[in-house]
Amino acid sequence: GADYYAILGVARNADQAAIKKAYRAKSLEYHPDKCSDDKEECQTKFIEVSTAYEVLSDAEKRKVYDQHGEEGLKEGHQSNEQAKAMFRQYFGREPDGNVKIIRRGGQMMFMEEGEPGPKEDIYGNTNVVELTSDLYNSQINDRIEPWLVQFYKPNNDESREVKPEYIKFADTFKDFLNVGAVNCRQQRDVCGKASINEPGPKLLQTREALLL
Repeated sequence: GADYYAILGVARNADQAAIKKAYRAKSLEYHPDKCSDDKEECQTKFIEVSTAYEVLSDAEKRKVYDQHGEEGLKEGHQSNEQAKAMFRQYFGREPDGNVKIIRRGGQMMFMEEGEPGPKEDIYGNTNVVELTSDLYNSQINDRIEPWLVQFYKPNNDESREVKPEYIKFADTFKDFLNVGAVNCRQQRDVCGKASINEPGPKLLQTREALLL
């Protein structure tokens, strides 16, 4: 089985502070923005490091691992939520549906299963501007004029229910306010950077935009 202590580069009697410090350094080393190896190798190393930290940072899991090794940890399988958390940290965005960690040859990789339902933009040919990543960066992050932005998913009932009213709002205030929308199924990087995990009806004001 895997040697989680060796993966993190810590002694078997390492305390939590040392384990956390080692994890931060290793996860940064294998992050796609920093890793000099190929993409698949980076993912493999990142998953190994994240799995090692998940076990060694938990007192109960660490005890089981110390006594029975990797096999004692329910065959070493991550839950979907754990896999999603690793995915978010690695890619900086929400995954498309559930996430599985698969082995391909000698490497481990993330696999997005995909959410059910439509993923196409819903505000075409209206006064609501569908914001791509490039448009969001140029018009919102560097904005001079105010924007109202709805982050939505086209397969989300609540998102579709507010569509008529949002279009009506855009028509009414088009001469005074820029009104946009971000499809979080298509523009996952934008939603990830804006810390949008789930679309919702609440109105917030952030440094980047107003979120509906």
